[in-house]
Amino acid sequence: MRHALFTTAAAALLLGGCGSSMPKSPVAAPMTESQAAKIADLYLDSENVGDRTITSIEPHGYGHFVSYKTEFEAADEPPRVWQVVDVRNDGHLRHVKFNSKK
Repeated sequence: MRHALFTTAAAALLLGGCGSSMPKSPVAAPMTESQAAKIADLYLDSENVGDRTITSIEPHGYGHFVSYKTEFEAADEPPRVWQVVDVRNDGHLRHVKFNSKK
């Protein structure tokens, strides 16, 4: 009898009591504009993009669009290149480069 009560109590504790104390699975927290700019800069450095200036940082539902323009180079075609890096809150990136001639 004592063994049956102990087994029932242990089973109830394992099935019901421990389940509610487990932490929720991690979710990507929204990043700040400065964090998004830093991640985009590190990415563009790894892609060997030259001197650039941030022109805007725009939040969207899943992260930030960080826009850049390169420094003016008269000899280059085009003389200035625009780039946008989509930095997602989960750490994924997407890089778009606008350098078509008109």
